[in-house]
Amino acid sequence: MEGVLNPNPPFFIGLSNLYLLLSNTLISKMGIANDTLNVDIPEDTRTILKNFLDAVEDAEKEDVMGLRSSLCRKDLDRSTRTLWEDTLKQFYGRYGYGFREGYINADHLAVKLAFISYLFRESADALSTKDEERFRERLVVIHRFINVHIIPMIRDCDSNIIKSIKPLISFTIGILRSFIMDKRN
Repeated sequence: MEGVLNPNPPFFIGLSNLYLLLSNTLISKMGIANDTLNVDIPEDTRTILKNFLDAVEDAEKEDVMGLRSSLCRKDLDRSTRTLWEDTLKQFYGRYGYGFREGYINADHLAVKLAFISYLFRESADALSTKDEERFRERLVVIHRFINVHIIPMIRDCDSNIIKSIKPLISFTIGILRSFIMDKRN
């Protein structure tokens, strides 16, 4: 996948759609919802999506339900694990993401992917309204969120599902870094 030299709202909507599709796939596997999304995604991410869908199909429902950072991250001590969900709920709320309790844990991979989708959609909206400050701020938040919440899961969780998103995360981080760095100059 190549970098994006001139990002535009449809590109960020495509990334948002992809992250939402991944989230929805996990939620479906857990039996929480049975909706499938038919969305446009960037063409060069279709292989990543296929690998992810294959990994989810091969997984047991219980394995998918266990895709929580508080369960698999080795760097979290006991007291941090206890507070992890509340910390994430506050973080989501700070950026206007409406997390509904009762269906799924805030630290589940599906929620994290949906949050990234939400932020990419916010980025596209800010870009389309020429709100450069909000656009850049959302990209910085996505970058920070991925580094703090997704990359440690990839590192510590022994799941083919999580391993299957590594190329997408690498692609996303590369895009974000190049764009954030370009805007500093």
